[in-house]
Amino acid sequence: MTATARAAAVRRGRRVPAALGITAAAVALLCALPAFYLLVVVGGDPGEAWQAIREADTVGLLVRSVGLAAAVGLTTMALGIPLAWLTSRTNLPGRKAWAAVCALPLVIPSYIGAYLLIAALGPRGALADLLSPVGVERLPSLYGFVGAW
Repeated sequence: MTATARAAAVRRGRRVPAALGITAAAVALLCALPAFYLLVVVGGDPGEAWQAIREADTVGLLVRSVGLAAAVGLTTMALGIPLAWLTSRTNLPGRKAWAAVCALPLVIPSYIGAYLLIAALGPRGALADLLSPVGVERLPSLYGFVGAW
């Protein structure tokens, strides 16, 4: 609960339950543990930590991670905004069904979805098996940046 919501609740005469506040603080502390651990480790020798950050491998990983995050974010917006508009602001036939179908990726765990995509569309997946009679022996790789995207 944000500070403004808490203040509004207090003005209305309702207080935030203590158990909720304690639980929220415990979850926040658990989420912050990795950052605290890094601070303790870096506190011993900050120069060594900065040297590790500046290594070519680390910089490359950072650049690829930021690139992947940008690609996924832009693709999500390019797909999500029109689909949200179509399913909520138009009279698209079967729009409730489309809304449910569009939400299915949120229900399927990501590792299951990744396994299914690789099993279906991977270099030796089900699609490759279907196309083998017409001479397609292997599909393009789904690994690396493109596969993660």
